[in-house]
Amino acid sequence: MNKTFIFLFACFHIFIKSQKTSTDRISELPPAPSYSTDRKLRDPYDGVSIHDAPKDVVGKMNLEKVVFKPDQPAEFPGGIKTLKQKIYETVDPYNLTSFSHWGTVYIIIDDKGKITDLFVQTASNNLKEEMKSALEKIKTRWKPAQRKGMRVNSLFSFPVHFNFDVE
Repeated sequence: MNKTFIFLFACFHIFIKSQKTSTDRISELPPAPSYSTDRKLRDPYDGVSIHDAPKDVVGKMNLEKVVFKPDQPAEFPGGIKTLKQKIYETVDPYNLTSFSHWGTVYIIIDDKGKITDLFVQTASNNLKEEMKSALEKIKTRWKPAQRKGMRVNSLFSFPVHFNFDVE
């Protein structure tokens, strides 16, 4: 009986000891990745807040899923000077009733490079209509903005000024 008891004690001791080393090995393994956290890190719209939007456009444009501070802003092929040149060539000065017009144009460029929304901050209704018409006629696609290495919808703004001198 004593021999059986000693044998069982030895087997039980070995079984317990093997369980401890097994547990120790598991604790040495790195933690399993959390897929929900990884997905949030890759979501380019994570952390985007409407509070980052210019106050002029809040409530006047569809700002859902729009990045206001991208890592790389949207670009018009040839740059902003080329865009302004195309706008000035497209605008009909006879539709502008006064000699001087100025304002700020806000456009949303989607992740495919197309203009999806437009707002012109100006006192002149004529300038608003002319800018909308001019930008609709310009069919050139933009290079979309990027955030976290992915293409995103973004807000782009630029000033415009038309001054027609009478001699």
